[in-house]
Amino acid sequence: MQNPSTDRLEDKDVFLKVQDFVRAVMDDHTITIDVPHDLSTIHVTQGGHTLPIENMGTGVHEVVIIAAAATVTQNSILCVEEPEVHLHPILQRKLVRYLESETTNQYFIATHSAHMLDSEIGSIFHVTREDGVSNVRFAGAASERAAVCADMGYRPSDLVQTNAILWVEGPSDRIYLKHWIEKLAPGRFVEGTHYSVMFYGGSLLSALSPLDVHEVDEFISLRSLNRYMMVLIDSDRKTSRAGLNGSKQRVIDDLRKDPSTGLAWVTAGYTIENYVPEQVLTRAISAAHPSTKKRTLTAQERWSNPLAADRLEIQQPSKVAISKVAIENWGNDWPLDLKKQVQKVILLIESANSHT
Repeated sequence: MQNPSTDRLEDKDVFLKVQDFVRAVMDDHTITIDVPHDLSTIHVTQGGHTLPIENMGTGVHEVVIIAAAATVTQNSILCVEEPEVHLHPILQRKLVRYLESETTNQYFIATHSAHMLDSEIGSIFHVTREDGVSNVRFAGAASERAAVCADMGYRPSDLVQTNAILWVEGPSDRIYLKHWIEKLAPGRFVEGTHYSVMFYGGSLLSALSPLDVHEVDEFISLRSLNRYMMVLIDSDRKTSRAGLNGSKQRVIDDLRKDPSTGLAWVTAGYTIENYVPEQVLTRAISAAHPSTKKRTLTAQERWSNPLAADRLEIQQPSKVAISKVAIENWGNDWPLDLKKQVQKVILLIESANSHT
């Protein structure tokens, strides 16, 4: 494949794909690979030194062999048994991304690794054995995937293995944040590989008073599990001069003690939805709640909640449904300080992954 005949020039592209994967695995884009005349191994040249790939460590050797075999084989069904045996979690995720983006096969992967389950690319099936019979069930819901992880012995404390944690209030915030990150850094980050998004629930910081020191301390202490941490906080300000409540301010102050690893993002409006351009948000509201099409909504203001019940005449608007439509129709608008804040998040993720 490295030096194909004229009638098989497409093999060169396959070879270059494998070389790019080796570079990604070893985080060095200057690496080159060669195949010796006896086809016995793959030679890896890095920094002027050439070694056979088996000298790079069992994990690198195994993941490259799997990737190479999957690249050479095309439009087939491949079964892979427990590829995680010699693979660091980062290598597992890089392998899954490569198989999805650079190969043409369908894969059935038997695994006991929760890190393989992080990917949004594939479907997860839970195989159990009861009374001598194997049962296979689709694990589509979050609770079912959690049960799979529990059966494999994983605990919530395993989030310590995540490179960076982005704390947001709820699911709609995650949808917006992932969209903004992808717009400014397309294709660079994968959730579950480079960062994880966690929900803290708005009431934790909105309803707590400064006297609720125990609850706030517990939240702040989560930083001990992972050094790199961002918290996205709705300001809930009704005027530009209004202050933040004591609970929010304590979290902000703690994260600012080490700005290289901690980031507190306070929205520049009342809530995260104030970042959504008014025309985009109005269209999303109408799509998610058709009854609002008959009404003319009051103008969207920076220091009020654009999804307030008295504005929409809906008691509990679906923030998730609205956010999904909003990101589909988002142009190149970056209202208020949105672009600046997203750039800070990207820098935090980059820093958290700089040693992996």
